[in-house]
Amino acid sequence: MATFKEMQDEVLEILGQPNTAATANIRSRVKFYLNRAYLDAAYRFNFEEMHSEETFETVVGTDRYTIATTVHSIIDVRDQTNGRLLKRVDIRAYDRTTRISGDVFRYTRWGDCLILDPNPSKVITLLVRYIRTLTELTADADVLILSRDWDYGIMLRAAEMIAGTQKDLAGLAEMLGTRYLEYLNSRKKVATWETGDLSAQLSPRLQ
Repeated sequence: MATFKEMQDEVLEILGQPNTAATANIRSRVKFYLNRAYLDAAYRFNFEEMHSEETFETVVGTDRYTIATTVHSIIDVRDQTNGRLLKRVDIRAYDRTTRISGDVFRYTRWGDCLILDPNPSKVITLLVRYIRTLTELTADADVLILSRDWDYGIMLRAAEMIAGTQKDLAGLAEMLGTRYLEYLNSRKKVATWETGDLSAQLSPRLQ
C-alpha cells in the first residue's frame, strides 16, 4: 500500500511537476487535494472499512445520549434487548411529540445527540452501527484505510482536481476525469443502505 508521501510523488509525476524542493508550494496543494479525494470517495461509497459499531445501555427517564466523535453517519440503531430495529424519524416529528415514558421504538439524531422516543421506562441495550469519521492523511508514512487498489483512484481524482484549477491543464483535467470515471465504473456494484442517515441514498458498494 502506498504511503502518503509516495502518493504525493505520484500525483506530481502525473501533473508533470519535478519532484524537487522547489515544488513545496505545489506539494502542499497535492496534500490538500489527496485528502479531498480520499474523503470524497470514503463517504460517497459503501466501504466495509468505514463501518463500525458501539453499544450502550439506556438510563431510565433519559432520552438524550451523546454520540461519539467517531460517528460520521448512523446506519441504524437496534434494540438488542428486544431484538428489533428502531425507526429513525425527523427532528420535527420528535418536536411534535408529547414526551412520555415507555418502550423505546424510534430515535432521531440532532447534532452530537441521539434522542430516543419515548423516554426509556427500563434499561435496554442499544447497538449503533455507523460510518466512522475519517482521519485525514498527514504524516508521510500514513496510508489509506481503504483497500490497496484505491490508491490509484484517489491519486487520479486528486490530480484531476488540481489540473482543473489551472487553465493550461484543462485538457489534462478532462483526460484524468475520464480515467477516474472509468476506474469507478470498473469497480462498482449498486447497493442501498438499509436505514438511518443514509437511507435515501444509492451507495455503490466498491470492492
